[in-house]
Amino acid sequence: MKSTYTKLIVIACLAFSSSSVIAKSLINCDLLHGNWVGEQIDAEGNYSRWNASYSIDGRLELIFFDANGTQAETQEGLWECEEGKLSSTMGSGVEKLKFDYEILSLDQGSISYQSLFDGTVFQSRRLGD
Repeated sequence: MKSTYTKLIVIACLAFSSSSVIAKSLINCDLLHGNWVGEQIDAEGNYSRWNASYSIDGRLELIFFDANGTQAETQEGLWECEEGKLSSTMGSGVEKLKFDYEILSLDQGSISYQSLFDGTVFQSRRLGD
């Protein structure tokens, strides 16, 4: 009986992981091309808003705004997307930072993605291009 129960758990885990792999392979990374806006309030109450521009050639521009809507910072870098994973490398020269995310959902109008570093979930919506 215990052996049968163990086999069922293993089969269920394999089915779940297979469906997760299939779902990730169904993410259409081409939908990222264009302009997006996101905003968030973190656990400490800090507000952030950003505009992200994903170019077809792999360039990425991020513009961050403060709580008053004033542009606070601009960053440029590169992005790539494959099998449900979004990576961005920001900065130039020796000062480059890489950020990796799992895309949770992506369609024509919205994206939800999770930081592989700390688990933070971000959501953005498409801006009119």
